[in-house]
Amino acid sequence: MKILQKTAAAMLSLSTVLSAALTMSAAEVSAAAADRYTVLVLDTSGSMSGTPMQKEREAAEKFCTDLLAASGDNYIALVTLNSSSTVCMNFSDDIEAVKSRIYNLYSGGGTNVNDALLTAGSLLSSVPSNCIRNIVLCSDGLPQSGSYSYSGVYDSDCGYSYYEYANAAYNTAESLKSSYNIYTLGFFHSLYGRELEFGRRFMSDLASSADNYYDVTNPEDLVFTFGSIADDVLTADTHPIIVMPGIMGSRLFTDKACTKLAWPPVLGTNLTSVGTNMQIDTLYVREAFKQTATDREYGALDCLKAVVDELCKTYPSRDIYVFSYDWRKSNEKSAEELHDFIEKLDADKVDIVAHSMGGLVTSKYYVRYGSNRIDKIITCGTPYEGAAKLLDAVEDWDVLRDLNATGSDVPKKAISDSVLGIFGGLTTAVKSKFDGVAELTPTKNYVGKTPMWKDSEKWFSKGDYALEYDDYTKILKEIFGTSRYQSAYSFQQSLHDTDGYNALLNYENAYFIVGYNYKTITAVKFQYSNNDIDEEMDEARLQGLYPDDLLYTTKGDGTVPYLSSTIMEKIPDLDPSRRVFYKTNHSGTVGGDGQEVIGESDKCVEWIKNVLGKNVPLETQNPVTGHAYVVIRIACPVDVTITDGETTLSSVEGEESFRSSFGRLDLIGKDNEIKMLCLDRNTGLKVQMNGTDNGTMNYTIRYYDENDVLQSERVFENVPITKDTSIETSADDADVSVLSIDNDGDGTVDETRSASDNEAVTVSDEERIEMTGIKAAVGAGSIVAGETTKISVTKDPENATDDMDLYFSSSDENVATVDENGVITAVGAGTAKITVTSSNGFTQEIEIKAEPAVTTTAAAPQTGESQPICLYVCFALAVLAALALRKKQEQA
Repeated sequence: MKILQKTAAAMLSLSTVLSAALTMSAAEVSAAAADRYTVLVLDTSGSMSGTPMQKEREAAEKFCTDLLAASGDNYIALVTLNSSSTVCMNFSDDIEAVKSRIYNLYSGGGTNVNDALLTAGSLLSSVPSNCIRNIVLCSDGLPQSGSYSYSGVYDSDCGYSYYEYANAAYNTAESLKSSYNIYTLGFFHSLYGRELEFGRRFMSDLASSADNYYDVTNPEDLVFTFGSIADDVLTADTHPIIVMPGIMGSRLFTDKACTKLAWPPVLGTNLTSVGTNMQIDTLYVREAFKQTATDREYGALDCLKAVVDELCKTYPSRDIYVFSYDWRKSNEKSAEELHDFIEKLDADKVDIVAHSMGGLVTSKYYVRYGSNRIDKIITCGTPYEGAAKLLDAVEDWDVLRDLNATGSDVPKKAISDSVLGIFGGLTTAVKSKFDGVAELTPTKNYVGKTPMWKDSEKWFSKGDYALEYDDYTKILKEIFGTSRYQSAYSFQQSLHDTDGYNALLNYENAYFIVGYNYKTITAVKFQYSNNDIDEEMDEARLQGLYPDDLLYTTKGDGTVPYLSSTIMEKIPDLDPSRRVFYKTNHSGTVGGDGQEVIGESDKCVEWIKNVLGKNVPLETQNPVTGHAYVVIRIACPVDVTITDGETTLSSVEGEESFRSSFGRLDLIGKDNEIKMLCLDRNTGLKVQMNGTDNGTMNYTIRYYDENDVLQSERVFENVPITKDTSIETSADDADVSVLSIDNDGDGTVDETRSASDNEAVTVSDEERIEMTGIKAAVGAGSIVAGETTKISVTKDPENATDDMDLYFSSSDENVATVDENGVITAVGAGTAKITVTSSNGFTQEIEIKAEPAVTTTAAAPQTGESQPICLYVCFALAVLAALALRKKQEQA
């Protein structure tokens, strides 16, 4: 609620205030707002008789004079409010005629607010929607006549006996707010106690926003307050609003007409086409257009629906656009396209609401083109210093998973939880060629404080094994290529001011929303040692780039770490009116898809609306803190499931679930064989693991406090696993971590293994079943050119607990080729040897004979058909030639 008894009014005498209001020049309150239509609703009920009516006339006359004297085309209509409403003047710009009608107003009758609102809405309905359309309603009492409803926002406990009439008026106002700006003035010269309290609530509820509500209790203050309303109406921000999605938030199409969707994948269809479509160099986006009631752009999977719908509802007179862009390309290119779009708009300035990567595009625009065409910039969950999740998302998920396995909602859940969920549908080779993705990797600022790691040790608690920045950049060059890495680095540095941080920090009209309280990846640990980085990597060793372990925090938004979203913790030092911190995830910072409230995502949308409406309430916010958590790393060959009965984390194929109320699950490593869990501590939940193959499992559990400090770590190594093994353990704090192992899956615990703080328990070699070789077999030893067959490989013995990776090669690729999965393709006639090599040193050769493709002959003519004699001759010659060639090849 906003009570406009101005500080100036309290300090000055009444005569000074009235004089100042009455002598205010039109130039001081006018704005370049053309085609403005305002319905002024004036209370003429019986309670307004005498001085209140006199002051209302004076105030209304001053209000109309200011509006009609302002620049642009301005029109005013007058409606009276009593037992029923009356249009005493339709829209006019004739101030003398308006004054005459106001002078002839008289008081009498009851208070029918609902009818007055309906009448005002009816007048504005004939005004074109591209005009600014306002309702300014002044009333001194509470509704007590007209339509009523006993069901609504008010009830018998609200403090007003005739609340049913208030419900009807409230419902009408709600229906009008989607099209018109409603300003309300409570002229409460005769209300007291609970009725005054309810009156203020009621009139505030009718207004489009809290900033559009005013009230006075002294009739002498009415002129001044009406002047303030005129000032706000005339200077109301009419800038177009541009909403920008983040990475993967723009829909991409393969055709210019934008009818064939390339991104996101169409749910319920074969997702294997994703990789093919995303390698097309030129994809198209829908050109930004004014949002209407029937045609709106919500971005990929409706990721912008909540904020777009709310902005359209709150600011019906403002043009609202959604600016889509090809997020695969460099943000520099997207900034250029944003500039071209803004230049085409018929507006002096625009306001921008940017989510995630959209904030980097906007940052580049600001650095390159300045703020001449921009007023406010609001960024939501922007990874100013990159996101380690990107390294994981690019290097993992190389195998295309069927994300529709548990229903068409799986990809939607994935993208709403982490934005990068269905990014996994693309291969590493495809993703690593996206310039926009390379530009979102952790920056030099970030890794200087939160480094990436190398696999010199399995313990995070024993010594500093962090990568130096130069070694980290070598990894980026291996992933993205030297040229793409250098371009990404140059882009990241180009966004900085002279202090080395994002330039938006110094733009006074830049505002920031930061999400927190969600488990977020902060750093990646890579498999290979430091020495490997300095050597040129062949294709086989490049597989070692897969993340081998992850570090987390609970201060991030689930995708962007707090350190990155706060520009290395510079944002908290800004004026409190320029930043807020809400407990919501990455998509929630811009409201999400509107299907559900994600933490405090609704507060994010409300804050965005308030900033755009020049009403930014200062919120008392506690410092952002994390909470204690536990990290579990499970390295093959098992699947893991944890459930609290309502939500579940699971790596079981076909039942995958990666986010829950109590934690998250990430799949990393080659073929996603390593399961990473980040969970709340002391949840009382059980961790269930079931074997998926014969081999050994490494299991690590780490306990962190709310400041991300590792307190304890326990390791189990070389635990024998078969397809029948079932293991249960607890993630809760305990003096000892215990694995309860059922070796044969009969439901009985056969053995337990225990580890205490900072202890590593290794299963001895005597308990392991050593692998002595491999057995390779092929489906067919002889295949025709163009056909395929597959090699199957098993361990010897089959129940060996050793792990293995397999590599394949052909002695003659002109005869037969073999891919990384052991699929052999015959190319030309001859014999080739296919060599199978396991990562632990065992080899086996298989001989493949490839035969030429069989020549297709023409079909004989049907009985009774007449064919030219030359056709028979040609057919016979072709058969003879094929036979001769076959005989010659056999002799050779």
